Amino acid sequence: MGGGRITAHEGAEERNCAIDHLRGSLHEREEMQLQVEVRAEGEGSNPWREVSQSLERDAVRVALRSLPGEQRQAIELAYYGGYSQQEIARMVDAPLGTIKGRTRLGLEKLCSYLQGRGLIDGD
Repeated sequence: MGGGRITAHEGAEERNCAIDHLRGSLHEREEMQLQVEVRAEGEGSNPWREVSQSLERDAVRVALRSLPGEQRQAIELAYYGGYSQQEIARMVDAPLGTIKGRTRLGLEKLCSYLQGRGLIDGD
């Protein structure tokens, strides 16, 4: 993507990559309480996996903080708040197309950031 325009296919890949990673982070957060209960009854913890997941969560937080405020807000409201893009548009008093654009650009930047750190594949 060296300075040129990205194709629709490349944009969709970037978006899907970032969405998958964010949904995974949200899913982990929702299951944290369940994991604590399972760990208490199960075979024990896996410290390497826990460290890896912690590093990934930290990388996502850093990546989110690196985004422009409006892009970060759209992504956080959608993926952590559970709001639809229409709801976000009403909440921040912005056109729906603007919210979609902010979300797309933010997700592309998140995906690029995480790929650059080797946390997700570029496929």
